Amino acid sequence: MSKFPHESDFEAINQYLDGLMSAEDREQFERRLEAEPDLAALLEQFTKYEQAEAGWLAQDAHAASDAVMKAIAAEQAGVEPGQAPPSLRLAGSDTAPAAQDTPPAKRSTSSVWAQALKIAACIAVVTTVYLAGQWLSPWDSDPRLRAGEMYAMLEESGFVAPRTCSPEQFPVEMQNAVGVSLAFAPDVPQVELLGWSYPASLGGEVLSKDEIILMAKVEGENVAVVIDQADQARRLRGSRSAGLEVHKEEIQGLVFYEVTPFDTPKILPLIQPTDGP
Repeated sequence: MSKFPHESDFEAINQYLDGLMSAEDREQFERRLEAEPDLAALLEQFTKYEQAEAGWLAQDAHAASDAVMKAIAAEQAGVEPGQAPPSLRLAGSDTAPAAQDTPPAKRSTSSVWAQALKIAACIAVVTTVYLAGQWLSPWDSDPRLRAGEMYAMLEESGFVAPRTCSPEQFPVEMQNAVGVSLAFAPDVPQVELLGWSYPASLGGEVLSKDEIILMAKVEGENVAVVIDQADQARRLRGSRSAGLEVHKEEIQGLVFYEVTPFDTPKILPLIQPTDGP
């Protein structure tokens, strides 16, 4: 029997959280989550860590380091988040635990993943502390927009496309903008193409200055698809706090990132290769 967690488990969790799995792979992974409690626990820890990461980045580097170390101590002590572990309580306080002569009970072997998480957290903090001395955070080193930031900017502008587009115009627009003619399925219920947005309209890019952003309404919800050459692809994450997912697909040398409130892509399956405009 292979050891848990395996490197592929971490990779699968990252892809799952980043919305980079195909619908089939996502279903397979979710079946594993139901059948494997340790994998589900590992996913939960990664999710909690991502949520905590945003709070740590808002603090200075030393405060972030202190927060991580407390979280690690709490994990080792086996207490609930937010409850101070015995080792962190003030000596002599009313809540200080009595000294014990017997060692604590052995923890479950499922805590092996916690060690991996602890190491990852420590590395992240050390990197942040080092770069914070130069007023630079590793998470802020890329000046390009994140998927959630792009989506929020589109919504702040009323989700109005600077240039309109229809399924009939789509092949020609794609050919003119990115050099590849693709078709968009017409007359799909509850799907409305709104048009295009561009980095110049947003004041920043997600992938490159040559990208185009397809804007649409699906079942009354706003959906944006960032399109660029495949060599401009980078890792994009959704925003759990904003309820956004990112779905990726590559077609004929182009990369597509659908930023959406839906768990599955709604626009990407409607974009298909065609022989011409």
